[in-house]
Amino acid sequence: MTHYTFARHLAAAALVTTLSSAAAHGADLTISVNDIKTADGQLMLSLGGSEQQLADANSAIASLILTPNTAGVSFTLHNVPAGTYGIQLFHDENGNGELDANMIGIPKEPWAFSNNAAGRFGPPKWQNIRFEISAEDTSVTQDISLNH
Repeated sequence: MTHYTFARHLAAAALVTTLSSAAAHGADLTISVNDIKTADGQLMLSLGGSEQQLADANSAIASLILTPNTAGVSFTLHNVPAGTYGIQLFHDENGNGELDANMIGIPKEPWAFSNNAAGRFGPPKWQNIRFEISAEDTSVTQDISLNH
């Protein structure tokens, strides 16, 4: 599995500042992505603190682009402050930067959410995606399997 440090792969500079100021007070959030069937393309991951942040890629707390590996991908975000979070990701197999869908909006590329939440006729509800990091937590893990 591949390991990534938080500071090297953050797209949102504001989060680096937030997490640095929380240095000894945050938890390590380890995210493992499983069931990757091809090493083509890229994994696109967003971490948000609300449903609205996940719905708008530009407001996500962190956005990461990862290299897929059929053995799985695992990385740790360090010093994540206590709070409520959600993760969404997709495997952009053709590398076009978008989650490709058919004519009625069903994804044609693998996708997933934190807690392995799945929706019916659309994305899952925030209440099924969200997870908590408490002030007492030193480490939290999210094991996520892609839906094909």
